[in-house]
Amino acid sequence: MPGRVIATIFAFAAFAASLVYGAYLGVSSFSLMTTAIMVMLACYTVGRFGGYVIQRCVDDHIDQYKAANPIPDEEAAVAELHEHELSAAAEP
Repeated sequence: MPGRVIATIFAFAAFAASLVYGAYLGVSSFSLMTTAIMVMLACYTVGRFGGYVIQRCVDDHIDQYKAANPIPDEEAAVAELHEHELSAAAEP
C-alpha cells in the first residue's frame, strides 16, 4: 500500500513539474499534455519500484527488531512469579 502512495505522489509531482516547465518554455498545449502524461507514467513506474524497495526494507527492519527484542510471554512470567512466591513461602 505505501508503495502506491509513494508512486502516486511522485507521478503527480512530476506531472505538475512537467506542466509548469512546459508552460514556461511556451510549448504547444498538445505537446505539453502528451509529454506531461508520458513523464507521469514513467515516474509512476519508478515510484512504484522505489516504494516497493522502501517498504521491503522497512518490513525487514521491523522483522529483525522483533526477532532481537521479543515481547515476553506474560502468562509464563506470571506463572514463574507465582512459583517463586510459592517456593519462598514454603521455605521456613
